[in-house]
Amino acid sequence: MILTRENIDKLNKKYAKSERHYTAITVHAEIVNEIAQKIAMNAAIKVDSNLLEQACRIHDVASSSFMNNSDKDFDYKSYQLHAILGSAILLDEGVDPAIAEMVANHLLISVSKEDVENYELRIPVKDYSPTTIEGRILAFADVFHSKDPKFNSFESLVEKYQKFAPSQVKKLKDAVAEFGLPDLESLSKKYGHPLV
Repeated sequence: MILTRENIDKLNKKYAKSERHYTAITVHAEIVNEIAQKIAMNAAIKVDSNLLEQACRIHDVASSSFMNNSDKDFDYKSYQLHAILGSAILLDEGVDPAIAEMVANHLLISVSKEDVENYELRIPVKDYSPTTIEGRILAFADVFHSKDPKFNSFESLVEKYQKFAPSQVKKLKDAVAEFGLPDLESLSKKYGHPLV
């Protein structure tokens, strides 16, 4: 299946458990794509912006299965399964395996086998590090926005990662050194989502 905007929309709608989830997923995907495309324009190496856009717009296709009605009962360790399930869905739907791989590997900044074990994530123990520039940009852009909805500042991400995933702090700082920080203040104003 070729991932046109129409096909992406159909897949996101097909796998969303509710209209609320569908809206949260598609708005989040739009924002992640906007962040990612700005990063790609300044990347030191060539980025396939079409591939990146497709991956950004479909990366949370399976997240509805793990979304609850409240943040109070959110299980972060189980939520990581959404990436693996999303990848499997895309392969079943006949989507380009390169996009499915990017979806599988968009966890945090980069999740190693050791991270899975150390943080007791409820996903198969293996390496989930992005293998392409597009995958690295997707994972990086994704951490700056949450479906709550809110924008996550660099400082709030560092604080969060220090509590449950310390190795992500260095990975985040390395990614910032490579890609720069996105302009979250202007995006917060544009979309009306708070910056925390």
